[in-house]
Amino acid sequence: MPEVEADRAYAAEGCEPQLCADDLRIAQFLDCEFDGVAGLAREFPLLIGAGNRDRRFVLEEEGRLVAHAAWRPLILRSGSERLLAAAIGLVTTRRTRRGLGYATRVVHHCLERAQEAGADLALLFAPPRNLYRRLGFVAAGRERLIRLEPGGAAAKLRRANAADAAELLRLLERHSLRVERTRADFETLLDVPGTHAYLREQDGRVRAYCVEGKGRDLRDVVHEWAGEPSEVECLLRALATELGRPLCVLSPESEPSPLEDPELLQSFALIRILRPQRFGGADPVEVFGDSRKPARVPIYVWGLDSV
Repeated sequence: MPEVEADRAYAAEGCEPQLCADDLRIAQFLDCEFDGVAGLAREFPLLIGAGNRDRRFVLEEEGRLVAHAAWRPLILRSGSERLLAAAIGLVTTRRTRRGLGYATRVVHHCLERAQEAGADLALLFAPPRNLYRRLGFVAAGRERLIRLEPGGAAAKLRRANAADAAELLRLLERHSLRVERTRADFETLLDVPGTHAYLREQDGRVRAYCVEGKGRDLRDVVHEWAGEPSEVECLLRALATELGRPLCVLSPESEPSPLEDPELLQSFALIRILRPQRFGGADPVEVFGDSRKPARVPIYVWGLDSV
């Protein structure tokens, strides 16, 4: 049966996604069905942690979980603008039940709840599958990718930890494009396994920081940085030298880059506009741009907040 027809057939059954408050049950389902590697729940604490239980949805079949998706609200800063976004993630279907429309149901349910909560747009950090195209998601936004080779001058670095969250937040808030974060959010995200934050300090004050890696994703990728451009550049080049391997550095295209190395421009997320009246249109590319079209309303989500 074609996938679209299967979605219609399943929708006709009338089964509604439900909230699931059982943290262990969700964690075990995701570990088994997402990519088979244990520990996924620890990598997305703000999305599927206890504080977001009222936005985690599942479908069941004969008492077994068959699909999961969750969303959480993000307040995006774009200069003086504040936009409410819904970040959707960990879309997962039991391997033996894929292609039957279960994922469509739970993602659509997340979109409905996000719209009810007043979200202006929805974000997905995933490949552009047919599932998401049918639900109105388009690759949009503008992100710069720079490849940084090792070989710069060595410099003294320090690994950051949760105790540095306040200083890092101070630097992050200088970005014109960012997600609004609390210190507690920062502390939680810095504790995600595989997350390596590095500081550049002078006169007892943090001048710049960068973050490489996050869980099983983004290894060898610097997906967040902040500080004066010259300080960030020194930090990034020193990190590549210390690690002895190339780094990919991500950043919003509309902000000045701390590096002048060769770069690639790409779309940074799948986006669906939920309130067209907020932007004067429903086309994400027309509003947020893409790898070929400049943005009318620039937005960015740094890697620690990807979901």
